[in-house]
Amino acid sequence: MIKVGNKNFLVLFCISFIYAYLQGGNLPYSIFYALLCIVSFSLIYVLIIGRNIVIDIKFSRDTFYTFEDTEIHTVIKNYGILPVYYIEMHNTVLYELDKSYKGYVFSLDMDANKRLNTKVRFFTRGIYNFGESKLYFKDFFSLFNFEKVIKKRNIIKVYPKIYHLDKFNFSGEDLFNTTIKEKGNIREDYSISDIRKYRTGDNLRNIHWKISAKYGELYTKNLEMVNGEKTNIILNMNKEDYFNEKSEEKEEELIDLTSSLINMMIVRGIKSNLHICNNEMKSFSVSKRNDFQEIMEYFLMHKSEGEEDFFKFIIDNLNRIDKNSFVILITPKINEQIKDNLIYLRRLGYKILAFYSVSSFDNIENVSTLKEMNIRCISFNEAIG
Repeated sequence: MIKVGNKNFLVLFCISFIYAYLQGGNLPYSIFYALLCIVSFSLIYVLIIGRNIVIDIKFSRDTFYTFEDTEIHTVIKNYGILPVYYIEMHNTVLYELDKSYKGYVFSLDMDANKRLNTKVRFFTRGIYNFGESKLYFKDFFSLFNFEKVIKKRNIIKVYPKIYHLDKFNFSGEDLFNTTIKEKGNIREDYSISDIRKYRTGDNLRNIHWKISAKYGELYTKNLEMVNGEKTNIILNMNKEDYFNEKSEEKEEELIDLTSSLINMMIVRGIKSNLHICNNEMKSFSVSKRNDFQEIMEYFLMHKSEGEEDFFKFIIDNLNRIDKNSFVILITPKINEQIKDNLIYLRRLGYKILAFYSVSSFDNIENVSTLKEMNIRCISFNEAIG
């Protein structure tokens, strides 16, 4: 697309044409033809250089996690025989990632290239196409601006961050072992499926001491459920519940925490169900690594756009959850309604744990009330700290 850059010059050009046409004579026409040559040269120049400029965008890898840093390498190459007096480059995605980004302005000699390095941090998950750029060229007289839109597929996928929760515990005891003990002895509800090396955070009571003594390093028993019960995680992705000045940040925190909890369960051999309250109800049964990757792909593609009331969503899905089973609720805030709903679920017989991200005076008061009802509420910072 070509736009007029110097309108005053073009007005002068039109005036010279009218003057030459009405007055006649060598001088008026000489002025007109001189200006015509300048206009023609400028127009041809921007058309030629626009066709000879290409962009190549490179990065170290195409998969990242939120809050990771990387460097985007952009190479602009001039394949023409004409030097480029003025180039202005803007990348659509860089504007989204860096508020201070204003684009780049530079020049290029003939058959030369320019390498631009930009450091970015991914604060939100999603798919980023760095291949969409806009280039603006000017001629020597700044009469015309030539705009060139380049669309390539230079994709980076950003998944939720996985926090290492190997040492995650509550009141000095592992969350899930505490839950198991409420039902009875571990040996009654679980069976040994195999032996593996000890990982940080594994319950010391599951260490296989005979095997460990034989090989000189710690081995632990892999325990899997016999009765088929699973931990149930219910995630609130209702857009209204995230509506505040830091809604995007709080959403990412809870999605990261959800992913981290499920990852920890897989590492510890704990099966789980994930129920998501979004614009479309979605449930996942998680027992192996492939199931976890399916959840990560879901979070990659979906934001919090739900409109259904969160508690109504829970009630509608209670038939999927066995009575006396363990339920983890993940929601942005513990307001008065959430507090009353959690108490209601507790009275129905469910063992409840809630995670939240928004800190406020009302939250603190409600969390204190729930604690008296033996319902733990844990903030995002406390969970990852």
